Amino acid sequence: MKLLILAITLFSTITWAQSLNTQEMERTIDNIGYTFQLGYAPTDWKFEHIQWDLTNQVNTAKNLVSNKSEPNAYDFHKVVSALFRSTEDYHVGVSFLSTKSSTLPFVVKAAEDEDRYFIAHIDRNKLSAKSLSMNVGDELIEFNGKPVQEEIDFILSETSNGVPLTDKTYAALLLTRRRASRAMTVPSGPVNLTLRPKGAKKNATKTFQMVWEHTPESINLNPGKHAPAGPSLNLFSSHSKVQSIKEVMESKVMALPFWQDQNLDDNKDSADEKAVNLHQIGGRQSFIPNLGEHIWTSEKENHFYAYIYKNKKGKLIGYVRVPHYSSSTKEFLAFKKIIKKFSTITDGLVIDQVNNPGGSVFYLYALTSVLTDKPLYAPKHYINLRPENIKEALDNIKQLKDVKDDKTAKKVLGEDWGGYPVSYQTARYVLDYSQFLLSEWNLGKKLSDPTYLYSAENINPDVSVNYTQPILVLVNSLDFSGGDFFPAILQDNNRVTVMGTRTAGAGGYVEQYKVPNGLGVDSFSMTGSLALRINNKPIENLGVTPDVIYEITAKDLESNYIEYVKAIQSQVNKILK
Repeated sequence: MKLLILAITLFSTITWAQSLNTQEMERTIDNIGYTFQLGYAPTDWKFEHIQWDLTNQVNTAKNLVSNKSEPNAYDFHKVVSALFRSTEDYHVGVSFLSTKSSTLPFVVKAAEDEDRYFIAHIDRNKLSAKSLSMNVGDELIEFNGKPVQEEIDFILSETSNGVPLTDKTYAALLLTRRRASRAMTVPSGPVNLTLRPKGAKKNATKTFQMVWEHTPESINLNPGKHAPAGPSLNLFSSHSKVQSIKEVMESKVMALPFWQDQNLDDNKDSADEKAVNLHQIGGRQSFIPNLGEHIWTSEKENHFYAYIYKNKKGKLIGYVRVPHYSSSTKEFLAFKKIIKKFSTITDGLVIDQVNNPGGSVFYLYALTSVLTDKPLYAPKHYINLRPENIKEALDNIKQLKDVKDDKTAKKVLGEDWGGYPVSYQTARYVLDYSQFLLSEWNLGKKLSDPTYLYSAENINPDVSVNYTQPILVLVNSLDFSGGDFFPAILQDNNRVTVMGTRTAGAGGYVEQYKVPNGLGVDSFSMTGSLALRINNKPIENLGVTPDVIYEITAKDLESNYIEYVKAIQSQVNKILK
């Protein structure tokens, strides 16, 4: 009898735990869906562009949970990740509480014109040339006994966001970078690789084995055991104290969420330049080789890698790498100093912003201000309206009521915003913007009419440095958010020639959220605005189409981008005419 009672009790406990597990998963999905309902700006555009419907996607996620027998936390994370990725929005991301990850000591890059993949970087500290004959430029043929494209397709099934070339090139980077915190399947143990050495015949391959560098899970992800029985309440990105206008402004970033996580330990600070991965997102230097012999180079301590070279026609050309826009006044002043030097010496300028994850809106505006002698049109935004940003607007109005001149404006707003100058006029712009949001809210709108962010309709030229010579901006499919906006602004104002492949198309500012849960959902982000270009088309999903298309080829990846460099040099000659 006691055994029967024990069995019944044990069965009831297991059933309760499994039921509680599923209930908590469905409840958390509902909370995430409600956050989307309140906070996601591009909802209407997504329905128009890809027929995305929030209710359908939430129901699909809940059905996946309820129909799975004994779902665990990792199953749930994949369901939630798929819900976020259904938006086809690179700003919409989610991070999970998990320590599990695996890496291999090399980086793979995709040829953009065909489905071929090449070794782009090797960490020789972990994979010496003596221990394994692998070289940059070798083609990866098979991964763990199957064609490499099959493994890329599997990664795409867990990570894709709707832009084929961006997804493909990003998946290639993730081939040797797997993190459970991003709901990826994390392998461990040995992996077999088949390579074709660069320059070898098609069938001249070699196969060898290496082992994943694996970090196991340190967090007990057992939601049936730890999930609370009571209902969880939604928690949004609110503030318990009044924020300064500068703090509010700096929270409006345009960047790929969690981009720094994917670089893992890529020897960013290594004294050995060869150890630095030039293919990482947001790196100080990119994979683009030198365009000519340097006659001047920026210091290694400088945030910006920059140089001046003389081309074959005797023209002096400036080059500056813009790695990301997550910087501040100090970096802007360094950029301004470089551009000032270029403006007195060079005949043209190449700006390299490939693999750029974006960053601060007004830091980006500040950089563009030294590249022109005329005001630049800034994008308009549809602004998502909810109580939190209406409170921010009211706080702004209250803080600005006593601003009467430049001095009091700087006292309230700060000296500058990442190099973007602050003045009495800036205070007036912020006041007008805040009053506009309040009036739109009082009209019962969830999404405002298009308006300039903080009423900054134009980006005025810097007062002391104005580069006026021709500019070539290099972009690629791994340019996100601010990496979309920078070339978009300069292209819309006919200030530059843009060269490369289409940017990712992440078109608005990003806001961060959390929901309380016992399932390991840490934080997530979504797009709080929808930006429009000068032609009134969104940047979201559409990105920036270059004036000059250039796709990285297999020959480039085998021969250190020799054809790419020639194409850049040729285009520089054209814009100087």
